[in-house]
Amino acid sequence: MPTGTEVWEEVASSWEQERGTIAVRAYSDAVNRALLERWLPARVGTVLKTDLFDEATADGLVGLLLDRADRVVGIDVAPSIVQAAGARNPGLEALVADVKELPFEDASIDVVVSNSTLDHFASHAEIDRALLELARVLRPGGLLIVTLDNDANPVIWLRNRIPRSVLHRSGLVPYPVGRTLRPGGLRDAVERAGFAVDRTALIAHVPRLAVRLLGLRSQRLLGAERAALAPTRALTGQFAAVRARGRGAVPAARPRPEDAPRTRVPALAERALAATFVRRLALLSLDLRSARPPREAGIEVAYGFLDPGDAEALHAAREGSPRAARERLGRGARCFAARAADGRIASVRWIARGDAHIDFLGCTLPLAAGEAYNFDTWTDPAFRGLGVASATGARLNEVLAGDGVRTVIRAVWPANEQGIRNAAREGFVPAGTILALRLGPLRRRVVRRTR
Repeated sequence: MPTGTEVWEEVASSWEQERGTIAVRAYSDAVNRALLERWLPARVGTVLKTDLFDEATADGLVGLLLDRADRVVGIDVAPSIVQAAGARNPGLEALVADVKELPFEDASIDVVVSNSTLDHFASHAEIDRALLELARVLRPGGLLIVTLDNDANPVIWLRNRIPRSVLHRSGLVPYPVGRTLRPGGLRDAVERAGFAVDRTALIAHVPRLAVRLLGLRSQRLLGAERAALAPTRALTGQFAAVRARGRGAVPAARPRPEDAPRTRVPALAERALAATFVRRLALLSLDLRSARPPREAGIEVAYGFLDPGDAEALHAAREGSPRAARERLGRGARCFAARAADGRIASVRWIARGDAHIDFLGCTLPLAAGEAYNFDTWTDPAFRGLGVASATGARLNEVLAGDGVRTVIRAVWPANEQGIRNAAREGFVPAGTILALRLGPLRRRVVRRTR
């Protein structure tokens, strides 16, 4: 069986720069650059990039890294890829090395950028091993930015279970794919390796096959990244991303379940409908007369509604566009927030009255007098587990009740079992459904209220 080095040497020698592959690489670079622009500090010390395929076949990310770092080191298992990347990127220190056995001293790297490197291994155990090695070389408090193929995306799930020989002959996936993880699994693996996760994201929401066949320009495709805010983002994002900090001493890896492939694709019918012409959300309602009394968060926070001037602060705390936040505020929606003692936004809940616009459905939900629509609830990962989210919800309910609201409505994707359980813990009960039908120029909204 050929080694990893031999396989990637073969990929490099047979790589063809044609319209489709150029479009795919340009889209990948644009999406990854956008992620780094949000997550990478303006000035850093030594950066390690864990493979150089992007830089050998396209512009890659090294240009951005060189702009922000004092030193950029890149590794790859294939000598020809290292040579090509080094030739294209003056200033890059390109080395032949394996991410599972790095030739660096302990705590010698300030930032690790690992975009779709660890999803080419044959087993989950190798992913764990690589993460432990990255934890070893990263200084205490150093930054890890890692992405993997998203196994919750049904296209990725199916592709990764097709034999490599079939994928290779098709020409659509000329490189080897390996085991990967769902978004929650990636977070768990990073934490097992001793990191503290502070950001997660799902990126690249345009299927690579569509990019390849259409050859669209990457800047036009970046507009589709707004899907990162939709309830279906875990299904459309091709890559799961995590940003984490090194904690110092690396603990022994915790035991993990047997390395077995997942064979179930949950809510497949619901996904297929959402991707075509029918989108449906479950409506839940909370009677504020029976809502739980406010309780205190585990840290000191201050509550209040944000104004348009806070859109930039919200953007800094959470992935998203400040313009989108301003548009929501302009439509009359209000954003209730909990701020930590240092001014950071710890948790938010959006509220609308009257006709509430639902971005995922592209239509409005008519609300009666005394009703409010609660949507886009979010808590910064750094403040999770401290009771901030539940305290923010309870305090908002108190404010709404004082403003004459009797019922709060929430819309949840039916396949989002965790979201429905979380709402039930707050006292929400089923209240109907709302559907959006889209067939050519035909647009129709169907609302069925049971409460």
